[in-house]
Amino acid sequence: MAQNWFNSPSIHPGRSLDIVRIVVALVLSVHSINRIIVGDVPGFGEFLDSKGFPLGVGLDQVEQLAASLARIFHTPCRIRPEPLDIAFAQDLGYRIKLVGLARPTEHGLEQRVHPCMVPLSAPLAHVENVFNAVMVEGDFVGRLTLEGRGAGADPTASAVVADLLDIAAGRGAPGFGVPASSLKSRPSAPMARRSGAYYVRLMVVDRPGVIADITAAFRDEAVSMEQFLQRGRSPGEAVPVVLTTHDTVEASMVRALGRIGGLDTVVEPPCMIRVENL
Repeated sequence: MAQNWFNSPSIHPGRSLDIVRIVVALVLSVHSINRIIVGDVPGFGEFLDSKGFPLGVGLDQVEQLAASLARIFHTPCRIRPEPLDIAFAQDLGYRIKLVGLARPTEHGLEQRVHPCMVPLSAPLAHVENVFNAVMVEGDFVGRLTLEGRGAGADPTASAVVADLLDIAAGRGAPGFGVPASSLKSRPSAPMARRSGAYYVRLMVVDRPGVIADITAAFRDEAVSMEQFLQRGRSPGEAVPVVLTTHDTVEASMVRALGRIGGLDTVVEPPCMIRVENL
């Protein structure tokens, strides 16, 4: 069955480079920054699809991620949840946010843009309306979160005036904050090596033995479930089954979901959303 677990909506333009400039000015040991998060919410200034989600593939986050990668890691950037999932996320203690993330790992540099489940206790979970947020994590400074308006007449005017003042003062800068010639290629971490928790929603036929088949697929791939949720019964008809996992390797999740998606009792491709404990 089709593996369409990783689709992502797009959101309105922001100005990540301005925030990165602030971080560079405030944090002396820029080389120690080991995580960049760019996130906000859809709903302002986009064309929406029939389900109310913005059209596109998160290009704004990709651009912000590219700027952040170049300025801090000196490397170039290589480059859709359903309403039902939004409701389940709330019940499980999460909120879905479109996140652009970059961090070095032992397998290479992670650089990705996709919807994530973010704990309700995280600051990023409460970034709403026209606000954007950037989270930076450093070895010595800990975690810094910067939040501000990313759309509207005043924020745009402020950014334009700042650019004009830079031009007037002769403070020109390359598009990515550093000359392209100084960027060095770094190996990218394969998504298959990503380790973390996952949210999964399955639409299954309500009949005996279905849950046993699902748990067997996870067991065989050494995937441990943390939460399991099934509400109501509708014998013979499709019902949602929702679960979250403990930390596991993405390759194992993909294999397990491939097997589960092939069951005749699973009537839709599995929906998988990564959980990021920011």
